[in-house]
Amino acid sequence: MVSFRYHNLADVCFPTSANGTNDLDLILCRNVMIYFPRGLCQEITRRFFSCLEEQGTLLVGHSEHRDLIYPGFSRCFSGRSISFRKNGPIPVWEKGIAIRFRGSGSPPPGVLTHVPAGSRSEGVQRPGATEETLLFERGVVLVGGMRPLEAIVEFRRVLAVNPRNERALYAVALLLADAGDIMEATACLEQLIGINPLHLEATYLLAILLRETGESARELTLLKRTVYLNPDFVLGHFQLGLHYRKAGNPRLARLSLHNALLVLNDRAPGDLIDGVEGMTVGRLRETALAMISGCPSGEEDG
Repeated sequence: MVSFRYHNLADVCFPTSANGTNDLDLILCRNVMIYFPRGLCQEITRRFFSCLEEQGTLLVGHSEHRDLIYPGFSRCFSGRSISFRKNGPIPVWEKGIAIRFRGSGSPPPGVLTHVPAGSRSEGVQRPGATEETLLFERGVVLVGGMRPLEAIVEFRRVLAVNPRNERALYAVALLLADAGDIMEATACLEQLIGINPLHLEATYLLAILLRETGESARELTLLKRTVYLNPDFVLGHFQLGLHYRKAGNPRLARLSLHNALLVLNDRAPGDLIDGVEGMTVGRLRETALAMISGCPSGEEDG
């Protein structure tokens, strides 16, 4: 029941049915790419993405860094293990915006940020020796070490000390959402928005989670709020386009997608969207254009 064949990963002739590299459910490639240059690793995992069926899984070695993996994959956590799953053509922007921790600095050049310059104060830097700060920093380290379940525990310990710590609340919500615990993630976001109704990231993530639970009316309200909070928030415009398209309102879908393209107008295709792993301006622009061309030209309202 096993077929053994020679294959050169650096070769370009895959996926193809000729060598059995198409329509796969699982790819195991462990401790191989550590010997390859970065660019080749990214090309190989891009081809792996094409080799897999929808919902197919890629498993790599612990030493292979996530930045070497093609960004079309979504990360799935099981304890301390990480797998990469093919969840369809646009899995990456159905996620919340990643946490930007204090001390991480401003986005580097070539990144489209969702937070306008000067719109957010730096906040009060707590003394480094306080229990709240130490627990939060421990959570940050665990996130960086790809240990999300342990990070949730630490951030919840922060909230036991200070229930109004917005960064800890958002971190818990985002990590719970990534783990598929929508109910608990939603509760954290509701609490956070109750503390700070102007929290853009929490508003956006809650809208995405409400889409999962079928609360379409409130999802729309929150998506509208994101572009009110920041008219240049490209993900908000894009998600509004998806919402209206699904609701059968092609006119408003096209309008929202055109608004997203206006935000992207002067950006280079290779620029990254801040806080959304693997999303580039070029990829989002191409998807928005394809969706616009697929919208009926009538003026129906859904």
